Amino acid sequence: MRTKTIDLLVGGLSKNNLKKMDTLKFIIDKFKLDVSGEMPIRIPNVGREDLADWIHELGFKRGVEVGVAAGKYSQILCQKNPQMKLSGVDPWLPYSGYRDYAKQSTFDKLEKEAVERLSSIPNYEFIREWSMDAVKKFEDNSLCIVYIDANHEDPFVTQDITEWSKKVKSGGIVAGHDWTRIPRVRWNVKDAILKYTKENNIKTWFVLGSDAIIPGETREGSRSWMFVKQ
Repeated sequence: MRTKTIDLLVGGLSKNNLKKMDTLKFIIDKFKLDVSGEMPIRIPNVGREDLADWIHELGFKRGVEVGVAAGKYSQILCQKNPQMKLSGVDPWLPYSGYRDYAKQSTFDKLEKEAVERLSSIPNYEFIREWSMDAVKKFEDNSLCIVYIDANHEDPFVTQDITEWSKKVKSGGIVAGHDWTRIPRVRWNVKDAILKYTKENNIKTWFVLGSDAIIPGETREGSRSWMFVKQ
């Protein structure tokens, strides 16, 4: 009976018939999580490579990564998810308000690395546009997963979370990198997602990895956050 239930769950998701509670139940059951406490729930001993595995288990078909840089995570997503078409959004251009990289030569190098990694992957698509221009190419409720790893400062990070979340269908996953707050470089992803989840009444959401560094346990230096779209 349990095998049949799992087959129905994953089979339904693989046909893009996503259901919020199915995806949420999948994550909660997989790690036996107690979600009755304060948000976000930390999922121990996982990182964003594990997220790529979950996407495959859930049978997701359409995704976007916002902020490709050198294409390392896009490559992981594609390798683990041959069933999914992935679009990578990045203009590889400097602009006022983005301080991670300042020189065009740096962006050129990153773009070159991304092309070398991703151009031969048949299920990958480059979108060389600004995030708020690229988001207009997608219909609301059309994506299974969006992963945000672009400008970490406000108002940009809040705009990305707000606008790209609209493109994810119910039961899909909205996720992003760098669950952190670094005042000296004005990174405030943590503040942005805390505010968004509160204002949108998202009752259950997650951070990948424990707060503490535990020997032998997976914990990325820059952790990822995620929630299931309602």
